[in-house]
Amino acid sequence: MASSPSVSVPYINYSNSSKPVLHNYVIKLKDHYTLNDHLIHIGLNISSMNYNFHSLEILPGYSIKTNQSMIDNLVRKDNGVEWVEETGSVYLYKRSVKSFGVKKNMTIPRQSKQSKRFEAIVDDDAPFSLAMLSTTGKLAQRSTNAHRFWHWKNTGLDVDIYILDTGININHIEFRGRAYNFRNWAISPYIDGELNEMADTDEDSHGTCLASVAGGAHLGPAKYANIINVKVGTGGSTPINYLSILRALNDIRKTHNTKKFSPSARQFFAGSVINMSFGGDANSRAVQLAIWRAKQSGIPIVVAAGNENRDARDIFPCNMTSTVCVAGVDNYYRRDWDSNYGPKIAVSAPGHDIECAAGVYEYGVHSGTSIAAAYVSGVLAYFISYERIRSNTDLVIKRMKDNWNTGLLEGFLVTPETPNTLISNGFQNPDKLDTQPYVGAPNRRAIHR
Repeated sequence: MASSPSVSVPYINYSNSSKPVLHNYVIKLKDHYTLNDHLIHIGLNISSMNYNFHSLEILPGYSIKTNQSMIDNLVRKDNGVEWVEETGSVYLYKRSVKSFGVKKNMTIPRQSKQSKRFEAIVDDDAPFSLAMLSTTGKLAQRSTNAHRFWHWKNTGLDVDIYILDTGININHIEFRGRAYNFRNWAISPYIDGELNEMADTDEDSHGTCLASVAGGAHLGPAKYANIINVKVGTGGSTPINYLSILRALNDIRKTHNTKKFSPSARQFFAGSVINMSFGGDANSRAVQLAIWRAKQSGIPIVVAAGNENRDARDIFPCNMTSTVCVAGVDNYYRRDWDSNYGPKIAVSAPGHDIECAAGVYEYGVHSGTSIAAAYVSGVLAYFISYERIRSNTDLVIKRMKDNWNTGLLEGFLVTPETPNTLISNGFQNPDKLDTQPYVGAPNRRAIHR
């Protein structure tokens, strides 16, 4: 079972890592090698000692905080270990947000004509950027439809949208009681030190803003989704440890699978989406594998392209084929001035001067690809909720591709080419039937996939 003590398994560290997290490691075990086998081989029960140990079934493997000597002389001498990775970090993609007070007297969406299969709803006072998501052509800002967002009645119902960010102020009026702390935690286990309470601790309310754009009652496309607060960062310029992201993905996948396979839970569970609006040059094989495994479990992962005005090919995790990477455009369908670009972009969405929730009671205006990604997460929840797509991520992506708008965008460089695709919920797509809210939707709802 064991290799010769002179042989060491691969050790991964990245020279372009933005900032390595000292003494933090991820250990990937071979797929059919158990943690118990590993502990017996190294002769030390590190799982019960003070090493900040966390099991990671998603790999499989574990994370640990220890010294380099233990890694080299014990852990890497076990042939049942596939590789060891030194942990790095990434940063939020954010710009400043400007608060402007409490929003009152929101208009209730009105019912439109009812089709044979679903109930159509139109919001008459939606933000222009939200109205852009339910049209097929360019929407003029002074047109009669400039603030009309079309959708089916219960958009986002029973879908869990996981916002991995700086926390969410879950009692904000925008969420109407649909926002929850992950596993009802008061303190985030993914944050070491101060500011680990689950509330949004970013000075610009970054996490709260994204949550409202994805699933806010007035501001988001998934108006009835469950907004799940997964706090992995504290805000500002503080980096996010890859271990925090990795452990969160591990726990989310476990919760998703529990709901998916439980007869009592699945009747109130349509599926999941993960939104991650951060990234950087620092790669991580562990996070890469965790994202792929989450996708295989049926969870689409939406990420921001970044706000650095450069090719996103080196931006992780945007450059992964397992993610939906989102660029930002303004209300005139032009690339936002600092949005990243290139062939790694899957789709674009509004991301300039977007109205969103801020603070505990206020609203603000925010820009960046973070916001664009949140819109896409909401639209994917829209598709998932209608068909209850719990397991088939490829089908969710197909719905996105079959309904997005093409050829409307301007301002992207000719080389490298960026896909000219704009997210849409497909409600006014001319190729859909009258009995469908979007192209590809079954004629009978609640198809379990």
